[in-house]
Amino acid sequence: MKRVLFLSILSLVTLYGRCQVTMESLLKEMASAESLAKFPSPEFKLLQFSSYDRMSVAAGEPGWFANFDLSNFLRVERREGRREFVLFDHQGPGAIVRFWMTFAGIHPGEGVMRIYIDGSEIPAVQGSPFELISGGKLAPEPLSSSVPKSYRYDRRGHNLYLPIPYSLSCKITYESEFVKEENAGFGGENVYYNINYREYPAGTEVESFCDKVLKKNSEQIKSVAQKLAGAVERQVFTAGLSKSKVLERGECYSESLTGEGAIGQISIKVENPGSEDFNLNQALRSVVLEISFDGVKRVWSPVGDFFGTGYKISPHRTFFTQVSEDGSMTSLWVMPFREGADVTIRNLAGFPVKMILEISKIEWKWNDRSMHFGASWREYHRLDAGGVKSNADLGEGAYDINYVTLKGKGIYVGDALTLFNSAYAWWGEGDEKIYVDGESFPSHFGTGTEDYYGYAWCRPEKFTDHPFISQPDGSGNLEAGYTVNLRYRSLDKIPFKESLVLNMEVWSWTDAILNYSPVTFYYQLPDHILYKKYSSREFTDPTGSLLSGEEGATKKVVTDRLELVPAIVREGRSEFDQLDFHYRSAGRVSFDRSVGFNTSNKAFVNWSGASAGDTLVVRFYTNENLKEGAIKIGFIKGANFGRFRILLNGKPFGDTFDGSSDTQFVTEVDFGRQTLNKGKNQFIFINLGPSHSDQKNSFVGIDYIYFSAKTFF
Repeated sequence: MKRVLFLSILSLVTLYGRCQVTMESLLKEMASAESLAKFPSPEFKLLQFSSYDRMSVAAGEPGWFANFDLSNFLRVERREGRREFVLFDHQGPGAIVRFWMTFAGIHPGEGVMRIYIDGSEIPAVQGSPFELISGGKLAPEPLSSSVPKSYRYDRRGHNLYLPIPYSLSCKITYESEFVKEENAGFGGENVYYNINYREYPAGTEVESFCDKVLKKNSEQIKSVAQKLAGAVERQVFTAGLSKSKVLERGECYSESLTGEGAIGQISIKVENPGSEDFNLNQALRSVVLEISFDGVKRVWSPVGDFFGTGYKISPHRTFFTQVSEDGSMTSLWVMPFREGADVTIRNLAGFPVKMILEISKIEWKWNDRSMHFGASWREYHRLDAGGVKSNADLGEGAYDINYVTLKGKGIYVGDALTLFNSAYAWWGEGDEKIYVDGESFPSHFGTGTEDYYGYAWCRPEKFTDHPFISQPDGSGNLEAGYTVNLRYRSLDKIPFKESLVLNMEVWSWTDAILNYSPVTFYYQLPDHILYKKYSSREFTDPTGSLLSGEEGATKKVVTDRLELVPAIVREGRSEFDQLDFHYRSAGRVSFDRSVGFNTSNKAFVNWSGASAGDTLVVRFYTNENLKEGAIKIGFIKGANFGRFRILLNGKPFGDTFDGSSDTQFVTEVDFGRQTLNKGKNQFIFINLGPSHSDQKNSFVGIDYIYFSAKTFF
């Protein structure tokens, strides 16, 4: 009997000691760039639970672009007098590997979150979402963090990257008296979430998360956090190893590595060799990185996009890329090869460039799990974002575009997005939709582009101190301008055996023209390229704006809104948002939707946050001199609108306008006959403050401008 008991205990100890998946193994994997270059063992599926709008049931059907992506739970459970909303419920062995949340509404995030492991009625973890996800209760930064740190805490994107493995099951609930069970989004507390998790095959031995496991791994958690935080900045350009060369227009330079091994680091800097025509922004887009592994070209990308800086130097440091203030760009993706690799820098710019290049080769033992690294870039040039939209019309006017379509066997490890936004409004309401191995419905359906990239609420503030997510520039988020978003994957990499399709919704709140350029990163097994067509998931460009290869890389990059919206006014009505908002002394310009009243295009320009004496300069251009042309302007009247006066080309234009009204509507004001100059003209709006003493705001709202020419001269 004693022998049987001893053998049973020994069997349990042996089983526990040889678990295929543990918190320790997951932490080690997360902190290893090399691990990405090997197909996972044990294999798993990467899946996602999120609060996406449940009206989205099938592509092409009404509701596919529905946008109430909040407080959509699996169900409500009532236990011990509590009402717990179920966010996540997975049966079988698995591990949570990325947890994102944000909140809005009444008492946001003040409820209680519970994580139940392996069917236990007692939660393994309990606390407020802020404590558990970003407050450091489970792990230090950057494994537990919120971004951007310069914005109010409750409206940040809250991210937990600490792995939470489980052997049998996992359930996550949120208890809050303020969450509404019906009509979510209309009052109450609003909850947004995306949870990525691994689903391991049945029988996979997994060490389940508990307080003892957390304590046992506390030192490793600290060590991994320190490594990921990158406390020591990586050295760029080692003396004697870097190559410097001037590349003339159309010229290229190549470095070849032979024998078995891997590229461990690539560093590039692009400089002016003394040319009067040199343009750094254009060089970052038109100087291209090409890499072939074992004779097959796998990487083709403009250098700026590849290193996560786009076509402006946007300093940041992640676990995989680093860009310095001086323009040095470094990649630390591990790129294995069996026989050799060829790295080529090609100058497609219309001027010479000076290139500084360094490549570091590291040891690599190739085996049947080794994969080649790949990167693919494209631009949607002058992409029309589909007009003014609202939640009520289920996102009518939105559509999907394709980041990448991959065939074969491999893993998806991240992407970087560079764009220029022409609108003074948020461009990225759209959700990611990721299909793996021919799925009819995406296993990853998100809640917004900024949520996919780890932040929240369209915030423009930079964040550059996280290993896996970064916004080196967000100036184009709420205003016309330039934005770069990065998301790199480690434990949340996505394996695929036959295919992977990543689509993103284009869902802007208003009229917008975008230059929209994603670069994607992945690994693939060299002998598993399939040529089978997946017709149901084949992507066709709905916009006609897709550019790739040399055509895209040689297009002139946009650095000014006028390059997308030229602000040329002709006879007839022009929306005011098509003009040039050249300068404002204070406040914010936004393109706001008209809700509850009619405007000419469902939206209007709103100058808010200004005080008496502040000015807004709006420029427009005409192709002819215009004498005695009729000018009419549609202004917004409402409770928050104040008084202002206008100058046209430096002269008084009409009387003082009072926008205050108990109801909100558009009123047209006739300014009579005016003379305009060929070329540049400008309005100066001067804020005169509120209309009455108890009025808090003095907004200036403009819908449209109407010209009728009498004579030209």
